[in-house]
Amino acid sequence: MVWQQVYDPFGSMFISTLLGAVPVVVMLVGLGFLHLKAHIAAGAGLVAALSCST
Repeated sequence: MVWQQVYDPFGSMFISTLLGAVPVVVMLVGLGFLHLKAHIAAGAGLVAALSCST
C-alpha cells in the first residue's frame, strides 16, 4: 500500500493554505515587528503550528 499525501486536510484549499501559513507569519511577525529573540519567535511559531494541526 502506497502512502497518499493529503494536500487539502481542511476540505478547502484556501483555508488549508491560510492555516499552513499561520506559523510562518507568527514567527516572522515576532522577529520583524515585535523584535523577539529567535528562540522565542520559533517557540511561538511552534505553538501556532500545534494549535492549527488536526
